[in-house]
Amino acid sequence: VDIGFNSEGEIEFTTKGDANGFAAIDKFRPTIDDIQGVYVNKKIPVVGMFILFMQSSLGMITIIALVYCLFMVDRYTAKIVGIQEERLKKLKEAIDFSSDEKLELKADYVETLYYKGYAYLFNEDGFIDKQEIKDEEFLKESEDKIIRVLENKNSNDTTKTEYEINNDESEEE
Repeated sequence: VDIGFNSEGEIEFTTKGDANGFAAIDKFRPTIDDIQGVYVNKKIPVVGMFILFMQSSLGMITIIALVYCLFMVDRYTAKIVGIQEERLKKLKEAIDFSSDEKLELKADYVETLYYKGYAYLFNEDGFIDKQEIKDEEFLKESEDKIIRVLENKNSNDTTKTEYEINNDESEEE
């Protein structure tokens, strides 16, 4: 690129193409007003390698495989949803409610985890509360194990499970 002045005193650039072997000078001579951007020598890393990869045959195969996988996932997801809706429809047809009352199936339970002096309460909606343990039996046992107590409010069933905590601490010599 050569820089010169035109007859009106404006700066103009002389450019020549590099696509041909002769490198002829271009007829159009741009001025400062014709410049729409400025090269600042900044690069976005890895974008060039990504574009070159996508233009290669391996890149094309990758794109085709990705599109195929997305199509198949969408197709099988639609099949699964259709089958689930069909099963639900058949189930509704099989169960005949003669009553106008809605049958509400709900498992009322409370799960309590005892660990290190605290009781963590959960129900079917999630975490409820954290409380200090008042029961001496659970307080002593909860220091080296997690105690899980599951109470079903409908049937008053209670199950208790204990999980040993492995406290392998390295001893200093």
